[in-house]
Amino acid sequence: MVASLHGSGAISPGFTVTFAKPLDDPMLWIPDAVAGMTLAALRDDNHTWLAQLTGSYDLIML
Repeated sequence: MVASLHGSGAISPGFTVTFAKPLDDPMLWIPDAVAGMTLAALRDDNHTWLAQLTGSYDLIML
């Protein structure tokens, strides 16, 4: 996906992505869960879980 975005010019070639084991950075678990809920809400038009976070986030759509 990153290679595709680089190729299309949507993101800078300087933008890099690395992967790590979940236990290496447990502080990312919560943002990852929120990102997953947001994506599910946008794809399925089901805002049940996301509604619980109302006022706790800013949704920025690119």
